[in-house]
Amino acid sequence: MAIAVRGITRSEMEQYEASAMRTFGADVAEGESRLAKVLQTERAYAAFDGDELVGTAGAFEHTLSVPGGSLPMAGLTFVSVLPSHRRRGVLRALMAKHEDDMVAHQEAVSGLWASESSIYGRFDYGVAAEAHYLETDARTLRFPTDFTPDAVRFVESQQALAKIAPLYESAFPQRPGMFLRTEAWWNSRTLYDGPGRRGSGSNVRIATAQRDGKPVGYILYRQTAANDRGLLDGAVSIVELVGLDLQAEQSLWHFIAHLDLYPHLKYWNAPLDSALPWFVEDRRRVQRLRTDTLWLRLRDVPAALEARTYACDGSLPIKLQGEPDAGCNLRVTNGRASCVTGPADGGITLHRKDLASLFLGGFRPSELAAVGRLEGSPEMLLHADALFGGTRAPWCPEIF
Repeated sequence: MAIAVRGITRSEMEQYEASAMRTFGADVAEGESRLAKVLQTERAYAAFDGDELVGTAGAFEHTLSVPGGSLPMAGLTFVSVLPSHRRRGVLRALMAKHEDDMVAHQEAVSGLWASESSIYGRFDYGVAAEAHYLETDARTLRFPTDFTPDAVRFVESQQALAKIAPLYESAFPQRPGMFLRTEAWWNSRTLYDGPGRRGSGSNVRIATAQRDGKPVGYILYRQTAANDRGLLDGAVSIVELVGLDLQAEQSLWHFIAHLDLYPHLKYWNAPLDSALPWFVEDRRRVQRLRTDTLWLRLRDVPAALEARTYACDGSLPIKLQGEPDAGCNLRVTNGRASCVTGPADGGITLHRKDLASLFLGGFRPSELAAVGRLEGSPEMLLHADALFGGTRAPWCPEIF
């Protein structure tokens, strides 16, 4: 029987979620299903083999921060195919449905966190943001003795949304790769603290950095107790750390590194330009593992490129390999771009997925050229580097 892909009904949401979780090897704990609060039913679609639901995908309606602006992004999520139905074109059919869905909602960009990094390049997604898995023994860290940290105050969970959300929204335009959070998202995702989220750790702790009586940053973290032959030797796992300026970020690092009885400090998603390694005396005490996070696909290249600003003015022909009619002539004046489709010779040549890697400023064109992913003259590479360069490393704060 042929596989059919269609949108799901509200009554099928539970089956949809259970199928995806089975593929990912997890279960939905009783009373913990929150998907319907953040994923619109009309943007959730599934593959059916007869009456059996065998694959899932969907799209959150996100707003993505880009250099100098923002634009709508289809947040591709819950992509799964049951092991019993692999190698039957189910994934490709789901991705075609996602493409149609993006067109219908006039979204120029799709983004995702890849469960398997070998899959999505086939569909023109490229790595647009990376992060560090950061780990350190806080007992070995030495901070500047002349540093005066901002005050830190705890926030009760009932007050968290009112205290934290405005800080996040203030940080949003400062950093490419972030996405705006609705109240439903905060309550059902970021700040949700059910048993399935905690594991062996504590409830999430919430604290803000305060300066002159005003909050300037926040941290979300969990504590996991441990005992080493009578000595308390616990761990702290940072969920999210956001400072509105350098002092605020340093203050939050200073605070979290000085928690008594919890010396082992981990942050699973630290920005590449985190202040901690530059703040402490011995940066080697801060161990970091670099990994990809946000992947992007530029469905509508002109609309995407025109949504961001650029570091300098000038023109750059951009030729997409394998797509002779999809070239773009980028012209930047006063930092804003226009992009005219058509022949684009004499500039740079690359695949659509590699253009997505340049989009947020996380990678330089010359960097991609050095590894054979982009072609262009030395002069054009220097010009492209200057155009696409940014001041902050892209960072996506949360898996979606």
